[in-house]
Amino acid sequence: MDNWFEFRGKKSTDFHLILREGHHIGSPDRDAEFISIPGRNGDLIRDNERFENFDDEYDCALMVGDAQNIEAQARAVKAWLQSEFSYGYLRDYNDLDYYREAVCTSKIDIEKTLAQIGWAKIIFNCKPFKKSLVGLETVTLTTEKTLYNAEAFKSEPYLKVYGSGDVTIYVNNQSINLKGIEDYIEIDSEMKNCFKDTQAQNDRLRSDWPVFLPGENNISWTGTVDKLEIIPKWRTLGA
Repeated sequence: MDNWFEFRGKKSTDFHLILREGHHIGSPDRDAEFISIPGRNGDLIRDNERFENFDDEYDCALMVGDAQNIEAQARAVKAWLQSEFSYGYLRDYNDLDYYREAVCTSKIDIEKTLAQIGWAKIIFNCKPFKKSLVGLETVTLTTEKTLYNAEAFKSEPYLKVYGSGDVTIYVNNQSINLKGIEDYIEIDSEMKNCFKDTQAQNDRLRSDWPVFLPGENNISWTGTVDKLEIIPKWRTLGA
């Protein structure tokens, strides 16, 4: 079975699901408003600087031996996809180098249209950006280095800074100012959160959240830094 999707580390083929033709791939809309002004040609654009979630659909056939097994396997599929109503990693055969963050929102009604086949349309609600698997790899820096963002969109990375005292991280012309580090601090730009283990550390960040722009990102620092661990989270629009 060459066609598959993978969710939370398990493949559809593990549950005897095969993908039918016509996989519907959605795409995110930009969150923006168009404002008409009397007497002026053309609308003004108010850009809310975000993209909206979108739906992705898989038409699946459930291939099992008899009607009783269809019911048991359908329950297993529902448990796999919907036991946790939270975002999980989703990827498929058609886009091996990227993953999406998605939650299954369909009812997953398995119809016994044939004695040995059940049909299902499985719908995922996806975050707007898909991320490259390469961007999940941790990069460790002990001296200044340049990271290259090959995507067309800026990324919101995760940084773990090992050091002490006041530290400034430089990414091109951006300064990330950190105050009073004790051993290490973690910065998750995507989640807008600074922490150390389970302790909130947002008050130690005295600047904007770090981002990696498309192209070269020259990284350096001042202050006492033993090493810097980075998960770049390279991303592009999901489609």
